[in-house]
Parts: sequence; C-alpha cells; structure tokens
Amino acid sequence: MSSHALPPSPVSLDAIVTLQSPTKRRWRIGLVAAAALGIVAVVWITLDSRTGDQPNYRTAPVERGDLIVTVTATGVLHPLTQVDVGSEVSGVIKTVNVDFNDRVTKGQLLALLDTDQLRARLLQAKASLASAQAGRRQAAATVHETDLNFHRCERLAENQMC
Repeated sequence: MSSHALPPSPVSLDAIVTLQSPTKRRWRIGLVAAAALGIVAVVWITLDSRTGDQPNYRTAPVERGDLIVTVTATGVLHPLTQVDVGSEVSGVIKTVNVDFNDRVTKGQLLALLDTDQLRARLLQAKASLASAQAGRRQAAATVHETDLNFHRCERLAENQMC
C-alpha cells in the first residue's frame, strides 16, 4: 500500500443511516407509483359506478295514437286452413293476379289464361261444324235428288217408258 493514502473523511452517523442503496430507492418509487395508480383506479371505478346506477329517463308529451305490437319469432309457419285451387280449363297462364300467401275472396280473379290456343281450337271446331253441316245439307240434297229421281222413274214406269 502506498503511504500517500488519504485519511478517511469524517462522516456523521446520521448520514450513514440515511444512505440507501439504489435498489431500495427503486422499490420505494415503484411502491409509491403503484399506490398512486391504485388510488386513481379506485376513484375511477367509484365515479363510474355512481353514474351507471342512476336510471336515464326520457320524457315526451302524452299523445293519442294506435298501439303497434311487433312480434318476432323464428321457425316455420303452417296455415290453419289450406285450400287447393284448380281450374276446369287447362292452358298457358297469361297473368297471375295474386301472390303466394295473399288473402283471396270468393269470385276473385286469380289468374288469366292465354286464350290464343283456345280461340284457335274454337275456330277449328266451328269450321268442323260448318263442314259437317254442309255435308249434312249435301246428303239431304242427294236424298232429295234421289227421291225425285225415284218418283220420276215411278211415273215413267206407269207410263212404261222406264
């Protein structure tokens, strides 16, 4: 060792007691910060719970009106009464005047058939009728002509010319 060492400086006993290590100082700062955060959290929760417990009222003047009740549900609905609708005539549908699940009344026009094919069949049937009537008239004329020829032959036979 060297002989030139400095003599120890006089330190008081109070200074030695108050000296702290850096880790102890950090612990104290951390504890103070945690306590401050805890106090802030408690105050915030307390104030927030006070405002949440009070009901929020909305007022309006009294009015008369209809009461509207809305019912929401899930699932499949089945009708109480189901009616099968049919037609005595078949053909191509031109227009449909009702939609699925519409309420209908007796005598209401539900659908309109395309009558072009029906008109064509009607015209064909009328033409067939006219042709049959012409054939009947022709047959009646033939019968009448044959009857006339028969009577003429009878008169000639009486006169012996036949």
